[in-house]
Amino acid sequence: MTTRWREAGELGLKVGILFFLALFAYNCVYAAEIRIKWDASVGALGYKAHHGLTSGQYVTTVDAGDVLRTTLTVPPNAQYFIAVTAHNAAGDSDFSNEIATWPRAEVTSFDVACTAGPLGEECVGTLAGANYGPNVVVDIPYQGVTVGLVVRESATAVTVPFVIAADAAGGSADVVVSGPDTPGSVVTFPALVTITPTVKPAPPTGLANE
Repeated sequence: MTTRWREAGELGLKVGILFFLALFAYNCVYAAEIRIKWDASVGALGYKAHHGLTSGQYVTTVDAGDVLRTTLTVPPNAQYFIAVTAHNAAGDSDFSNEIATWPRAEVTSFDVACTAGPLGEECVGTLAGANYGPNVVVDIPYQGVTVGLVVRESATAVTVPFVIAADAAGGSADVVVSGPDTPGSVVTFPALVTITPTVKPAPPTGLANE
């Protein structure tokens, strides 16, 4: 009996630990950030930020203290409506203006497939991650790289067609994600694209005895 109780206890402990680790991993992977700021209110002793998934309906309130900015931690892949109130000993103010925004974009991978074309390498990249709003903008700011029409497949996937010119110099290119859905949020993910030269170098000149 003692052995069975011990085995059952150990099993329960293992299940509890696995559940905790799964919950911990879920919270770590699936937390997103929204950074906001506002102007000072006359007579305010502190501020609160309120947010929800529907305009004018705020289900979560965060005490921001007496500073004029805060970072909200929210579940990913959704648009949030946010307003701020000021407060002092007399009570809370009315709501500020409301903003609608997505959390900061995240990238977990960028898979690229290329084929030779008349203008160079014609490529299609699949951007995987989180918090891609309907108006997401993706750019690859590298000389010789031209990005085509970006297609948002979902909040977690974006298709990025681009062309690498035949005379583009070799190197690593960054991927920049921005857009009006996340005002003020421009996120750069470095060295996601490798550029391989496709034009042979010019032959050496000036050969002579030394």
